[in-house]
This record gives sequence, structure tokens and C-alpha cells, in this order.
Amino acid sequence: MISFVLAYLWGVVIVPSVCIIVKPIRFLIPKFDLDFCFTHYMYSVLNIKHTVIWNAKLIDAGFILPNHRCSLDWPLDCYITKSSGIGRGLAYLASSMLGLLIYLDGQGIVIQRGKDKRNEIYRRMLSHIETQNKRICFWPEGTRLSYTTLNSKEEVRSYLKYGLLKEIYLGKQFPVQMCISSNKEVAFSEKRLIAKRGVPITTVISKPIHPKDFETENAFYDEIASVWLDCWNTAYKKKE
Repeated sequence: MISFVLAYLWGVVIVPSVCIIVKPIRFLIPKFDLDFCFTHYMYSVLNIKHTVIWNAKLIDAGFILPNHRCSLDWPLDCYITKSSGIGRGLAYLASSMLGLLIYLDGQGIVIQRGKDKRNEIYRRMLSHIETQNKRICFWPEGTRLSYTTLNSKEEVRSYLKYGLLKEIYLGKQFPVQMCISSNKEVAFSEKRLIAKRGVPITTVISKPIHPKDFETENAFYDEIASVWLDCWNTAYKKKE
């Protein structure tokens, strides 16, 4: 509990506050930016032991699909993939000064669950790609999940929400790419109020999957599920 509070206050509140304060003169001290907050939080505060496996290079433009485990998702997934993240307004509030810095730096898209329609969110994503960042990160599971086994692509599909994936398929403009990590919630969990230093985390970046290569939505979703499962097995060192 104490370690969680200290990690949160330093990594999510204090250091991002400093970066916000110096934002007007960042040209003098460029180190204090959003990437610095992300890396300091992960590699200094939590001291994660991070291995990244690249099955392909990052897509030039498109959508990153990570697994959704805890609030560490945002800094880790967005930093590794150099992407902007989609988050609910409540997630920004819970992320305190780090959420404010993400917003001020134009590296986030704020949505309201139950109010924003998926086609409107998708239009905002396309606008963001055109004006802010070529890569958009969103978590297709829709909520933080804690499963510890994953045995088939059918099981993967049971966890996914298909609203934005449908828009991506219908648009056929940009590919998706998986970013699957192990043990994020072991290093930091707001549900269990724990923060642990030195946790080994493996992140697997998948090959790109482009909707234009599939004749049906179902085939597109099946490929996402299959690649997701492969990445999961690699990240968690599971044998198929």
C-alpha cells in the first residue's frame, strides 16, 4: 500500500507536474517531456526489467492494439509504440497530472463511454492521425482484465469489443498491430493497490494486419485473435 502511494505520487503526480511547469520553456530543457515521464515512471520508479520482442517494425500509421491490464498500460504501451492513447475522461482524472500532461501535449483522445458514438470516435482518430500522431493506441478489450491463461483464438475473441475494430475494417485505410505485454499488473495495480519494483515484463510487437487484405469482417477479426494469441504465448512464455 505504501509503495503504491509513493509510486503514484512521484511517477504520476510530482514528476509530470514539473514537466507541465517547464512546458513553456521546454526548448531550454527538452528532456522534461512526456517520454521522460513515461520512462522515469517505468524504468526508475518501478524499475521494470523490460524485454521487447519485435516481430515487425512499427507501422508508419495506424492503430496499436495492446492488452488491457492496469494503469501502467498507458505509459508502457504508448511509449513503446510511440502512439497517442484513447482514454475515458475518468481515466484522465485518475491519471492526475500525467493525464493532464498527455492532454496538453496533444497525445491523447478523451472519450466518454456511453455518449460518444463509435463512428465519431473513429473520425476523431483519423483527424488525430492527420494532425497529431500517425499511430493511435486503444485497448480493444474495453476494460482491464486479469485472465492468466489464454487457450484459443475463440477465447481471445470473447474478450474483444468490436465497435472500433468494425470502423477500422470498414474504413480499410490503416493497419492494426498488436502490442501484448506480460506482468504489467504485477508491477503496478490500482485494483490491488500494489507497486513492485524489478518486475520482468515482456512486450511483443506483432506483424501488421491490414483490413484491406480480408474479404470479411470475421476473417479480419479471426486474424487479429490468432496473432494476439501468438503474441500472448510469447510474452507469457506459454507453449501452444
